Amino acid sequence: MRKYLITLWLALFIVLSLKGQNLFFIGENSFPCTEKIALQSNAEDGSDLIVLFAKDGKTGLLGVITESSFGSQFSDKVIIYLEDGKVLTCTKKRASDLVDNLAKAAFPLTSDQLEKMKNSNIHTVRYSLELNTLEGLLLGERSWTASNRRTQTNSLIARFFYDGKPGETILNKEEPTKIVEDKPRELDRNHLFSGQESSTRAGDGISFS
Repeated sequence: MRKYLITLWLALFIVLSLKGQNLFFIGENSFPCTEKIALQSNAEDGSDLIVLFAKDGKTGLLGVITESSFGSQFSDKVIIYLEDGKVLTCTKKRASDLVDNLAKAAFPLTSDQLEKMKNSNIHTVRYSLELNTLEGLLLGERSWTASNRRTQTNSLIARFFYDGKPGETILNKEEPTKIVEDKPRELDRNHLFSGQESSTRAGDGISFS
């Protein structure tokens, strides 16, 4: 009877641990991550940008997901504008993927970038989608911006990377959350490579509920 109860308790513990674990799937990689944040596109014909933060061992990652048209994928640069005026540039993708009409990319984050994002909310993210031939030749590229309307990203980063405390990050620690499969709204294919830059509505504020 005791052995049965121990087995039952272990099974229950495993189920509860797995339930709600949040994972970022990209190509042949899977990373523990935060819940996904939807940033609203600043272009009428644009798709929302899904942002998340993940851990690759002792390295922090920025994950981005958006609707893809004609096989377009993220370029090698994402720019993050913080509410306190700081600007962060992410380059050298750790991974990239195109699946189910969604473009995905993961960018490494430095400890300095994480510290700055822990102290200030994300206001806007700028990114580019590019379309290449099979030989790697660039056919077209368009830049977009998407803004945070209500999420306190600094608190999210503090909980995930710092365990809610100031000081050294805990990138080797995984925390159970839940899998979320958010999809951005559909992108108008006729405008993707029209040559027009997306417009950022200057002065847009962010309200938190």
